[in-house]
Amino acid sequence: MEQPETDRVASIFYFERVINIFVTAPVSSEDRRIYSGRMSWLITYPQTAIPEDLAQRLAKSSNTIYCPLRFLEPLPLDARQRADLLAYDRLIITSNFALRVFLSDIARPWADMHPHGTLLVLSQAMLRKIRDEDSLAHIHVHIPQSENRESLLELLHSLPNDRTALLCGDIALRGTRLPERVRSIPIYTNQWNEDHEQQATRIITNAMSIVHRPDHGDARDVITRILVTSPSAYRRLWRLRERLPECFSDRPELFALGPSTAQETRIHAETAKTPADHRDVLRKTIELMLDR
Repeated sequence: MEQPETDRVASIFYFERVINIFVTAPVSSEDRRIYSGRMSWLITYPQTAIPEDLAQRLAKSSNTIYCPLRFLEPLPLDARQRADLLAYDRLIITSNFALRVFLSDIARPWADMHPHGTLLVLSQAMLRKIRDEDSLAHIHVHIPQSENRESLLELLHSLPNDRTALLCGDIALRGTRLPERVRSIPIYTNQWNEDHEQQATRIITNAMSIVHRPDHGDARDVITRILVTSPSAYRRLWRLRERLPECFSDRPELFALGPSTAQETRIHAETAKTPADHRDVLRKTIELMLDR
């Protein structure tokens, strides 16, 4: 059902079954923020996932628009698929949503079958969530040196050749070179359709500030910096830029969490900046945006 338009934009994205609420800043005529020449920045990630100190710095630096370009849902597993997954005593988890699905529905029966099993995850933040689960108290957890899949593959090659499963979404990552012994098992869907794109279009156009320039009259602001969180988000972003050219600068600065997304931007002859420090990459990437 389409959400009614109001003069105060309040778009709630139920983009994940574990609900991520995304609410745009109020933009009524009474309290619209005027940015006196400051440009707009786009974050393709839920505002609720941004550390508070960084959200405050972003708000002071720009008209920041939060618009996750994804619709994630757990993928129901039948009895055979669940038994197949539970047979693996080493699991790889590279996305936060995959970790949520694992912790909510799979972790306890898996740990019962493999009390000393092994998990490979990307970050310290994911490790902390695992350690909060009593059922996983004796599980071995490995983290790569850098928070990206390339570094995780290097870690995997250093471990014994045990049968391993990657818990992932239903969109295959281009260029991922998994060893033959690793089986990919989708446990969530990453969807994006015309309705999602139209809602993202409304969020961006409604959240753009109106900047008054005395020499040009009232002119609509444009997005000059964009944080892109995944290859699929970049592909969806490109379609939005084609659909809303008036909302984007011709060559916005792109910032990516890791090399896979940065590589995707080269398809359109663009370049994305990535942080040199590959730990706590969300924070480091936002700081890179802010410090430029």
